[in-house]
Amino acid sequence: MFLRLVADAAFAPFEAVALLALLKHPLCAAGPGRGAHLRAVRRYEIAVLRRRPDLASLAACAQAAAADAAFAPLAGAFARLMALQAAPLELAAMAAAHLDCAQALAGDALWDKAAGVAARTAAQGFSVAAAVYGPCEARAYPPLFAAALGGEAREEAFRPDPRVAIWGPLEARMQTADLVILGGLNEGVWPGPPAPDPWLSRPMRARVGLPAPERAMGLGAHDVLSAACGRAVILSRALRSGGAPTTRSRWLERLVTLTRGVDAGALAAMTARGARLLALVDP
Repeated sequence: MFLRLVADAAFAPFEAVALLALLKHPLCAAGPGRGAHLRAVRRYEIAVLRRRPDLASLAACAQAAAADAAFAPLAGAFARLMALQAAPLELAAMAAAHLDCAQALAGDALWDKAAGVAARTAAQGFSVAAAVYGPCEARAYPPLFAAALGGEAREEAFRPDPRVAIWGPLEARMQTADLVILGGLNEGVWPGPPAPDPWLSRPMRARVGLPAPERAMGLGAHDVLSAACGRAVILSRALRSGGAPTTRSRWLERLVTLTRGVDAGALAAMTARGARLLALVDP
């Protein structure tokens, strides 16, 4: 996948989504500078790509990144992509420049594990075949490379950290953890709106003994309270969703109001601890 993203970013008709997919890929800038790279990518996406629809080429994006020191961690990636884009339009030269660029962006991690070995084998086979191909149009290279790889290259199976688990409400009722993170505490997410019933009205549900739609919301409130009583808990939510501001969950609102009334200092301390965690992600 990473090799294909590199080819798309350099040779395919420009798409901001493809560029972001490459810059955010786990292999891009893998290593000690990964955190600074990701922070720069997030700032670049918000400050440039979302506000500059006129950017219609890789060169224009590189120029916009070079104009602001905040995007300095992206300079190397853009320089390598621009060098790849300038490769001679001969398939062999494009293939060699493509692999060199991918190696420079990802380092040795590009060829790690079974997926990396398979990708290297397929890419080397493509390079050998490219030597007898001759000229190639830039936009023809990405689909040609993807077809040559075919089913030979496989993504490494995702293996989550055994210390981390993602639970639903039902699973969380029956288990405990040293640290619990409650996410999605926004109205419309948790709690979500009652599911509409196209077949039975409220009186009909009551007549046949079915619970009211609000019962699920009550169970959700119980789940939140139970999880919030853990040893260490992080209450989190997104400030924006789909570009629009969000409203914090009624349950979070009530917990905040209760804590403020009981001990305003404790609430301030909790907020400060949360701010320190956020600073680790985007200082």
